[in-house]
Amino acid sequence: MTKVELNVVTRGSVSGGVKNEVVSTVKDCFKNFGSHVPYRLEILLTDSEAILKDYLRQEKFNQGIIEEEPLDEVCRYDNIRGFPRITLSMEKLSQFNKQARQGIIRHQAAHSALHGSLEYRIFKIPDESRQIAMVKNIDNLTLENAIHKLSLAIKDFEATRLLVENNYINCQLAF
Repeated sequence: MTKVELNVVTRGSVSGGVKNEVVSTVKDCFKNFGSHVPYRLEILLTDSEAILKDYLRQEKFNQGIIEEEPLDEVCRYDNIRGFPRITLSMEKLSQFNKQARQGIIRHQAAHSALHGSLEYRIFKIPDESRQIAMVKNIDNLTLENAIHKLSLAIKDFEATRLLVENNYINCQLAF
């Protein structure tokens, strides 16, 4: 396994057992992903969803990032600082059984391995697409949101494919 700089940040009361479960699940994935591992990964664990949302909102504000409020997800992945980060709320994650929790964490680990750099946040909308949108009276913001959602779907497919190729099928079904 390629050496990964792994940094775990906690907010609130996160037990050592939970922290170990998350870290060992991620390391297990990276051991099997071969060359598909990031050079650096941060894992942010919070005890509550409210603490997580406040932390992320403040971070984006400090960086001048304006984007819609994240969906109500169990686990999130981002790369806004140029390297991947997985963010988890123990409040949300505790609602799932162990196999589903592993599936959730592994899915985000696959994203961090495949889509860990900023280049996966930047894309140019082809001129032809803009022209078609204009003809169909679709404004630029709607077009950009549609392309963004499409890119998310493609990245989810790629992450799932990597997991299936590495026999992480049951946990993905549980997730």
